[in-house]
Parts: sequence; structure tokens; C-alpha cells
Amino acid sequence: MKNARAYKTGTMRSMFGPGPDGEICKSCAYLICHERNRRWYKCRAYGTSSRESTDWGCTWPACGLFTYDESVPLPKGFVPVIESSKHAPRPKEREPQLPGQIDMEELMKGCEDDA
Repeated sequence: MKNARAYKTGTMRSMFGPGPDGEICKSCAYLICHERNRRWYKCRAYGTSSRESTDWGCTWPACGLFTYDESVPLPKGFVPVIESSKHAPRPKEREPQLPGQIDMEELMKGCEDDA
């Protein structure tokens, strides 16, 4: 869970900046508490789902969206972090070249040089 904490809080802080000094997520209005057989937390700004992967730590350091005021909504048009990362374009990895295969990038560079 430590790696998940570092990834999630690092992502939130890189996108929204650090929160107020000494504040933790538990004090933030965007933290939601669910309780059935156990208690777990979700961050509305990060995104919620029924999966454990979106569980949130209430003692984690706050991000720049931190607010005490429960009447403050997330910014208009705000897309939760996990939703925006789902649809972000991922760079394609180049497949290894076969022996004797023409490299299209080199071929195009050659055409540009001729022009």
C-alpha cells in the first residue's frame, strides 16, 4: 500500500500542487467515508469506484484542492484523476525491427533531404 500511497499522492500533488502545511486528507471536504463491515475512504477529486484501487488514506498529505468547506464543489467541468488518465493517449512502443526491414522514419528523413 505504500507504493499506492506514493503514486496517488504524488499524482495529486503534481496536478494540483501541495496542500496547506500539516493538513491531511481526513480534514478535506472531498474525502468520502464509506462504512459497511469495515470503514474505507475515497477521494472525490481522485475518483471513486467500487474497487480497492481507489481507496484513499485519511492520513495522507493534502493536495492543492484541499478545502474544509463542504459546500465548495469541485471546479466546473472537473474530471477525476482516474478518469482523465484512462483516456490519456499512451505512447506506442516501437516493435523491434526485423533484419532487412526498412525504417520508415529514416526513409522519410531521406525524402526531406532530397527536397
